[in-house]
Amino acid sequence: MADVVSDPVTLERGKTYRFGGWLRSELTEVGRWLPKVFVHSARGRKLMASATMKRSQDQGWVRIESTVTAPQDADEVVRFWCRVRQGCLGATYYDDLFICEAMAGPTKPKNLLSNSSFETACLPGQPTSWESLAWGRLMPDERTCGQDDRNPCHGRYCMRVTRPADAVLYDARTIHAPMSLVTDETYTLSAYLRADKPGVRAFLYLGGCGEVVKLTTQWQRYTLTKTIDNGAKVFVAVYYGSPAGSANAYVDAVQVELGDAATDYEAN
Repeated sequence: MADVVSDPVTLERGKTYRFGGWLRSELTEVGRWLPKVFVHSARGRKLMASATMKRSQDQGWVRIESTVTAPQDADEVVRFWCRVRQGCLGATYYDDLFICEAMAGPTKPKNLLSNSSFETACLPGQPTSWESLAWGRLMPDERTCGQDDRNPCHGRYCMRVTRPADAVLYDARTIHAPMSLVTDETYTLSAYLRADKPGVRAFLYLGGCGEVVKLTTQWQRYTLTKTIDNGAKVFVAVYYGSPAGSANAYVDAVQVELGDAATDYEAN
């Protein structure tokens, strides 16, 4: 067995680091072991992590990489070991070894809905990620649902949900594309809603649970909280019905977030 060992390196408590380098193997026999870079604690030589070459021959230079995390309660002093184990024959070459603090990956947005303020459209007037159910009429159409620039609550547009006067059915809907929510987690749906006349009713729906609210002609925020009891994909909808005649409901700044209370709206 042959080892090359680095000088001590201090890892700051609780931080995660990437480490690795470039390896080239000319081993003719590898036995059970492939070339590796080990990270050992300098105190007691405890193995903390390793990065291993996937194959040993005919690859030329290969980059290997892994991660190591220091304990939460104290800095950790480590050494890096380049090792060829007993039973291997031939040479292994190491170059450009490195260690650096791992960059945090992208965080999941607070608002799980896409195009939640209806600002983008896949077709003129038809918001991306949303669809409409209204008497067989397709968006965009003044007689049904679609993107609307009249008095939005947030941004340049809101979503118009129209119940035509000749509607046979009772409600009209705007539905977000299916999304996956986690079983047993609690989520809160919130939306800003108004109507073109008082008394129009809206129905907020999240994962099998709904609530009816009565709208005014002013923008108001309404919320619905639900603990998801299955992991199936669900949709978020805003429904409304009016006892008689035509009416428009307007929807904007819709948000679905983890937790049992609505927080400030954030566009996703």
